[in-house]
Amino acid sequence: MSTLAAGPTSLTGTGGSGQISLSWSAGAGDANDAVYRGTSSGGESTTAIVTGLTSPSYTNTGLTNGTTYFYYVKAYVGSAFTAASNEASAFPLG
Repeated sequence: MSTLAAGPTSLTGTGGSGQISLSWSAGAGDANDAVYRGTSSGGESTTAIVTGLTSPSYTNTGLTNGTTYFYYVKAYVGSAFTAASNEASAFPLG
């Protein structure tokens, strides 16, 4: 029985004008992260907005100022995704 790799943790989001900067702590073996977004808590899409991230940060641009966005991150390790990170929310402050 194999052990599932630890997923990303400590996800945070910081808003800017039309964008949100995300950062997280990568789990052991994480090298292919995917970011999921929604506009309600627990309402993130099941389709990632970006995949293949090799560093634990991402800036989501082209967002609507004043709208709160919710995110989580998963890592693709081996042949499967890890569990989701914690959920983080932020809104773009212009």
